[in-house]
Amino acid sequence: ALALAACSGGGGSGSLTPPPPINRAPVVTIAGPSSVNEADIFSLMADASDVDGLVDGIVWTQTAGPTAVMSGDLSAELTIQAPLVLDQQTATFQVVVTDNDGAATTQTVNVDFNPVAGLSRLILQFTFDAEVRTYTVYTPDSYQPGNPAVLLLHGGGGSMREILNPGRATERWLEIADRDGTLIIIPNGFSNVEEDGLGDQQSWNDIRMDSTGRISLEDDVGFLLNVLDQVQEGRAFDEDRLLSTGSSNGGMMTFRMLIEHGERFIGGAAFIGAMPEAMVPLPNVARPMFLFNGDEDPLILFDGGVVGQSGAPTRSIPDTIEYWLEATLAARTTETSAQHPDKTNDDCLIDVTTWTTGTGAPALTAYIARGGGHTIPDTEPIVRTPAAEALLGNQCSDVHGIALVDDFFKALR
Repeated sequence: ALALAACSGGGGSGSLTPPPPINRAPVVTIAGPSSVNEADIFSLMADASDVDGLVDGIVWTQTAGPTAVMSGDLSAELTIQAPLVLDQQTATFQVVVTDNDGAATTQTVNVDFNPVAGLSRLILQFTFDAEVRTYTVYTPDSYQPGNPAVLLLHGGGGSMREILNPGRATERWLEIADRDGTLIIIPNGFSNVEEDGLGDQQSWNDIRMDSTGRISLEDDVGFLLNVLDQVQEGRAFDEDRLLSTGSSNGGMMTFRMLIEHGERFIGGAAFIGAMPEAMVPLPNVARPMFLFNGDEDPLILFDGGVVGQSGAPTRSIPDTIEYWLEATLAARTTETSAQHPDKTNDDCLIDVTTWTTGTGAPALTAYIARGGGHTIPDTEPIVRTPAAEALLGNQCSDVHGIALVDDFFKALR
């Protein structure tokens, strides 16, 4: 009887509390393509639900394969641009979905990236320093991994598109690429006026000071290095045979790249550019340089001064040559000079002076177009309007400027 009395409690403080319900993790499925071409833009969609709560977080990451450019990595839809690839590569993407009680579900998906046969010009874009930037890669059919590459920089107010337009002197790079299997990398500058990295009125944050009237104040050095890294991963060009070249603003951006990151290049080639009047340190690594200037250039003045009526002053062309004589470790006793034959009666004579280092390696090649303007010489120049002629000056036609750079490049490699 005593045992029975002790067990009777009538539902008092000895009763058991029911256990809390078990939280069920979210259910996730991924929709999207399993195979895409290089440079394609596509989406992966995470379809997530939670039967006993709310979906509280979605995080995408890439866990394997060649690095792709991703946006929307904290939302259900992930937008991806496939990277450049030489052969089929598989990338793995992972999504982690968390509910409001802390339970998480992880799902992965594989996507094959395929090279594009027969399409030599591809455009890629990515976000750099909070801005969307873009670049073009021209891969000729004759290209093989380990071939040389050229970083081609447009002039101020131009773009990666117009620099290869029919009739432009720089279009010759496509012919050279097809012939020699050279990879051409053509980035797009930035316009701080339009706050845009995708347009056609772009500029470079070159070697001049920030108060010069340029329309890019971005970290263009960092952008270009990032582009080179992406292209190297996807095309495997010879990093010891990379040339940087450009004209005007693009030529002065080449100056900056060779001064600040000469270790990335075999040499540089600049048309119609000049060093700023302000002091500039010498490069940490001496690399050969090609210069081409006209002594009647109305924008980059041969004797130095304000650029285009609003830019900070540059040094004279002779003083620019002096800078690069020191920067390339040129031995002044090796100076040789010549003049190209005047074949076309174009009111232009082209002088060339070369220097080597003390060991006989190429150092500096400097062309002066006597009577030449703010132009690249072209043996088949297009007919220009009187307004363009007045703005830019005379275009020489005895030689092709890009062919001269190609000869310079070949001597280095």
